[in-house]
Amino acid sequence: MTNHPKEIQKHYYKKQWYKDIEFNIEPIEDVFDKVGEKLFHPHRLDFHQFILVTEGGGDHEVDFNHLKLKKNSIVPLIIGQIQSFKKQQNIKGYVIVFTSNFLVHEKVDQKYLYDFLTFNTLIQPFLLDSTPEINQLVEICYQTFQNKEVFEYEESLRALLKTIILKIEQEKRRFVKFQQSELVGLSMKFNKTLEEKISYKTKVSDVFRELTEDPKKISLAVKETTLKTPKQLLDERIVLELKRLLSYTDLSIKEIAFQLGFDETSNFTNYFKKHTDLTPTEFRNMMVKS
Repeated sequence: MTNHPKEIQKHYYKKQWYKDIEFNIEPIEDVFDKVGEKLFHPHRLDFHQFILVTEGGGDHEVDFNHLKLKKNSIVPLIIGQIQSFKKQQNIKGYVIVFTSNFLVHEKVDQKYLYDFLTFNTLIQPFLLDSTPEINQLVEICYQTFQNKEVFEYEESLRALLKTIILKIEQEKRRFVKFQQSELVGLSMKFNKTLEEKISYKTKVSDVFRELTEDPKKISLAVKETTLKTPKQLLDERIVLELKRLLSYTDLSIKEIAFQLGFDETSNFTNYFKKHTDLTPTEFRNMMVKS
């Protein structure tokens, strides 16, 4: 990294939507051919995205987490995350992109976004092993997407996408130690509300106030599902946003402090060092050299 762009670049796929259905699937090698070097620069997603690798591999970074892509691996990503490819080795597979509007066609569909671990960025793993069934479903989805004369074209794609998400969800739940759907739902609600209140001034009690459930029950749900306290999640999310701004923008330390709600730059510096063992300037310099 040699400089800091004015803003974190966003990636849009809107020109590729068919009849404005806000869904797209294409071979990953075609994506590399079309987008090229831009994929190797950090960019914030303006859509949900699944990356399925069927051959080859590569290095992929998502919000400062390094992922080693390999054959039969799948990466679910959501709106707002920052990703970049570091390198790729004869990679083949598919990239699926879609918006919340496409997925949530009816109210009942909200469960996919708010109750499923697939769309929870707090719960690892981020990189999952795919299965022959998932690979086959993605291939069918691609073939369906190519055949625009198919009966109920949009509904067919939505049904296939939901099935793919269900299968990914089953794989992710194999890696976590809980099965209580009520706790998962509460934890997801906390996470969603937290995302809307990213500021140093935000208190856990502020997030609780936005929710109707008992705070003790929410705290239990968060601890059971993430093995962290609500305060830890709040701090982690603030630090992540600070890292993003330090790494991918040229905003001054003072401007970043103001943007995230710090009254004084010194408070920002002390807070950041407490959680990373580095000052904001040290972290930014480290990212420039990397």
